[in-house]
Amino acid sequence: MIDRKDFFKKGIKSIFKTVKETKEVVSAVPEVIKESFTEKTTEDEEKMALNRIPQYTRKKHVTRNLFFLPGALSPPEKFYAKCTSCGDCIHICPYDAVFPFFDPKKNKSFPYLDPNSKACMLCKDYPCIDACKVGALKKLKKQQPKIGKAKLNFEFCLNHSGEEVCHTCEEVCPVDSAISIQSGKPKITAKCVGCGICVQSCPTFPKALFVK
Repeated sequence: MIDRKDFFKKGIKSIFKTVKETKEVVSAVPEVIKESFTEKTTEDEEKMALNRIPQYTRKKHVTRNLFFLPGALSPPEKFYAKCTSCGDCIHICPYDAVFPFFDPKKNKSFPYLDPNSKACMLCKDYPCIDACKVGALKKLKKQQPKIGKAKLNFEFCLNHSGEEVCHTCEEVCPVDSAISIQSGKPKITAKCVGCGICVQSCPTFPKALFVK
């Protein structure tokens, strides 16, 4: 038969022992944390770690899917030579369609358009051109610039099934006769300037149109 007194004594001793061990562990935690945070790597170790990181550089500067602004000097080298990277054309764009893209070879940022992401709205007064004080963007002799040209991925078009249900690209295009719907299929003519408004307005995903 178990002696109740003895049982409780042993139980209490066991509890006190556990509490003591817990206190020891808890009191040791701050020291462990302090040690781990105060350990510092030497300068040589840091250099060795950095040297182990693989270095990657592109052989060619990639500007794929980026387009020059309306009025940009041609050929591109003329534009690059004139542009001072001031950013005035970027900040003045009322639609935030112009953005900087850094060229590591020239160690400068240049303004570009990406009409597949954000359309150039072909402003009547072209504030981006007016903002350029160094002549990297020249006033247009013709009414419309040539940014690129829209292309069609007809398999993504709502009219692909053969039923003519969508005219969005034709309706939103600001350039007369640049897009027309023929037998349910959008036809893009040479008048297209590549502004990207049709791409932005296309209701499908993926888009049935893209600027190239």
